Amino acid sequence: MKKLNLIAAIKNYLYKASTSKKFILFYIVGVIIPILVIDALILHTLFNAGREARNAQYLDAARTVEYTLTDMFDDADDIVK
Repeated sequence: MKKLNLIAAIKNYLYKASTSKKFILFYIVGVIIPILVIDALILHTLFNAGREARNAQYLDAARTVEYTLTDMFDDADDIVK
């Protein structure tokens, strides 16, 4: 019921509104909102890709440190033996 009332209210508003208001409304709904949604998706994708690249660099650095320390302790263990 509420959905039908909403649709009826929208139809009533569009019927009573002037042509310039209709064009402005359709411009906002048809142009501005899709542009904002697409820009938000692009920015989200870019920031997410940057975060993943940083995480990969941190993981590579951690693996390098791990390898270096393991090699150093293996060399120390060989010297002790």
